[in-house]
Amino acid sequence: MAHPFIRAGFPQFTFVQHSMGGGIPPPKGKFGHPVEKNYYNLLAVNCDASMDDIKKAFRKMSIKHHPDKGGDMEQFKNITRAYEVLSDEEQRLCYDAYGNSFHTLPFIEQFKQQSRSKSVQIGLKVSLPEFLQGKTCSVTYTRHDHTRKSQGNESMTHSFSLPPGTLHKHQFVFPNLGHKEVNKLPGSLIVVVQEEVYPHFKRIGNVLIHEKSISLVEALTGSPLEVKHPKGHTITLYSDGSFMHDKLYKVPKEGGTSDTNLYIHIKIVFPTLTAEQKVALAGIMKCTIPEKPAHAVLAVVTHESSIMQEVEESKHDRDDQGTQQVPPDCHTQ
Repeated sequence: MAHPFIRAGFPQFTFVQHSMGGGIPPPKGKFGHPVEKNYYNLLAVNCDASMDDIKKAFRKMSIKHHPDKGGDMEQFKNITRAYEVLSDEEQRLCYDAYGNSFHTLPFIEQFKQQSRSKSVQIGLKVSLPEFLQGKTCSVTYTRHDHTRKSQGNESMTHSFSLPPGTLHKHQFVFPNLGHKEVNKLPGSLIVVVQEEVYPHFKRIGNVLIHEKSISLVEALTGSPLEVKHPKGHTITLYSDGSFMHDKLYKVPKEGGTSDTNLYIHIKIVFPTLTAEQKVALAGIMKCTIPEKPAHAVLAVVTHESSIMQEVEESKHDRDDQGTQQVPPDCHTQ
């Protein structure tokens, strides 16, 4: 890409100066630096040199001035530093604006931000198995390119690797793939990976929780339970006694990564029994079925939110009672 500051005298500085805010002083330009410390002079390249030109020049100058070849160590260090700065577009921009001490300036981070074009941010839906096992992702997007004469939109496709165990809403930032504006470095492409809902599983970090519904018989007998892991293999869970309702059972090292765990949340599905089945069950359990007292109240399953609503309403009722006006005492004449 063409460097933002490429012409002698830096006419673009007028643009930068007027666009700077927050107390950032206008760039001075590299022609104010001592000649012997000018990074472009050290590599013997022009200020509009391309990245390939800079790489070729560095190879040539580093061989020429390498201490093992009889070169001066200090000069070799200066050449290496010059290459480190000029081969990085962001550092090169800062150097061109403020010289080789740019990294010490308190406002340099703000200058970097304002010298970048806008970023492109997109979301990418990824399934839980893909998060856990990793995959190669590809995104297609549109960016604005105002550096060309056409000044139109540009269709872009970018592929990247999603490492196993990547977390929900993780952001991948790819520099220089965002929008392109005149006299600015390209912005970044930001891809936010989003986890799709996966049946009966949820992930907290890389800890997995599986909701497992079982029958009363399975719970009482501790029957082996099979769980299909999102990675594809099957885990068999058993109990020496019985499975408890609404309890978590840990399966070590079977979480999203090899160092995290899987938890099985047991939910017992209680059957509806006939009178004959209740008698038979009581006989198996060696107990009797108690008679229902006449004053017994039917138990109705209530959601927790209903209870909390009732609690809040009762608070408001008490508050209203506390602010009631008390009538004065009445006297009979």
